[in-house]
Amino acid sequence: MTHSTSKYHPHLPSQKTEMAEKKSTFDAVHNAQMDQSRVKWAKMMALIDDVIDHTPEWSDEGSDEPLKFTELWLSRIHEIHKFNNLLNAI
Repeated sequence: MTHSTSKYHPHLPSQKTEMAEKKSTFDAVHNAQMDQSRVKWAKMMALIDDVIDHTPEWSDEGSDEPLKFTELWLSRIHEIHKFNNLLNAI
């Protein structure tokens, strides 16, 4: 009787195990990327807050300049993320 190699061979990893390992690796990479993204966003928002806090002419409560500045930066960040997503898709 010859032994055939099958996916159920006890010495070979099963498809379920392989898929679980791939998913685990994917999840770990995805979570690390999300953590990096959160850190980048936090740094960017801190920078925006810092610029607003240290711009004397914006200290007036009625000024809409901080809002304009923040919207400008957020729109630029959004464009950078869209471009980065396009690069990652290639």
